[in-house]
Amino acid sequence: MTDTVDLLERTTTAASRVVANVKPNQLDNPTPCTEWTVRDLLNHMIGCARCSAARPAASAPRSPVRDAG
Repeated sequence: MTDTVDLLERTTTAASRVVANVKPNQLDNPTPCTEWTVRDLLNHMIGCARCSAARPAASAPRSPVRDAG
C-alpha cells in the first residue's frame, strides 16, 4: 500500500506542476489525443480526482461495533 500511496503522491505533484503552468490561452490547444483539448484533459483529470477522493469515504467499511443502548 505504501508504494501505491507514494506513487500517487509523486504523480499528483508532477501533474500539479504541469497544470500550474497552463495559461488560459492554451486551454483550447490540442493534446496528443486528437479528440481532446487541454481544457478537456484538465476537466477529465479534475473529475477523476474528485471521484477518487470521494470513493474511499463512500466505500469505507462500517464499524462492526454496534451501540449497545
